[in-house]
Amino acid sequence: NMVLCAILMLSFIHFYETRREEAEQKLFTLAQTDALTGLANRANFQSTLDRTLAECARSGSGFALVIMDIDHFKVVNDTMGHDAGDHVLQNIGKQLTERLRTTDAVGRLGGEEFGLILRDVKLEDSFQLMDELRQRIADSELPYGDALIRVTASFGIAHYPDHAIEAESLFRIADRCLFSSKRAGRNRVARAGLSPVKGPLATART
Repeated sequence: NMVLCAILMLSFIHFYETRREEAEQKLFTLAQTDALTGLANRANFQSTLDRTLAECARSGSGFALVIMDIDHFKVVNDTMGHDAGDHVLQNIGKQLTERLRTTDAVGRLGGEEFGLILRDVKLEDSFQLMDELRQRIADSELPYGDALIRVTASFGIAHYPDHAIEAESLFRIADRCLFSSKRAGRNRVARAGLSPVKGPLATART
């Protein structure tokens, strides 16, 4: 009986510890994840950016920080309701995840704003990738009830180490480029040193 009790007690302790660890892991994941899109939240994205900066400083490699914002998103909420807006955000999150590589990172920074980290890309390549993503979003039609929702997005790109070597500076430059895209008419990609353009990379060079 004592042996049986000991076995039962050890089994209970193992079960309890396993469930406790699973619960703690679940809470940690929830704290790091945007509930609506399933992407990394702002705090998690910032941690990934800090880690990427440290790794690239050691290896001498570069990366692009991209800030993306859905154009006229308030119109979707105001005319079709917040459920439709949530549907758009979830679809955008899915498109970003599908387009990026496993070495890249994406997060929802808040509202209709998203952040992307593109590892080991050159300036021209990051621009081309984001312009292709911009076009993909613009061409998409999202069914919602009897309606089809179409949105566009604007992008701002800052590159490490070409434009800045600190997280705050990279964010500031990328955000300034995003504002430049918006001011130029939206549905555009802008990076430091180039005017916002809508179309292939060749257009940016003219």
